[in-house]
Amino acid sequence: MTTQFQPGHPSAFRAPVRPAASGSTWTREAVADPPAQILIVDDEPIVRETLLLALQSSGDLVLAVDSGESALAILGSGVRSEE
Repeated sequence: MTTQFQPGHPSAFRAPVRPAASGSTWTREAVADPPAQILIVDDEPIVRETLLLALQSSGDLVLAVDSGESALAILGSGVRSEE
């Protein structure tokens, strides 16, 4: 994954994705790894909500906040997304 950040401009996140084999489907159950724990930090409500819904639908454990200050408070408190 790569990130691009410049103050005053939108952030960009890019992750390469390989196409699935013909006729196959991907599900969280097919992956042996446990769900990821993800903290979304974005000041745009539509971006937060879109990412939250997309990541939750894939089985990941997700929290979303609107500021770095809120994110640091969560990280410092030890709150986990399944709580």
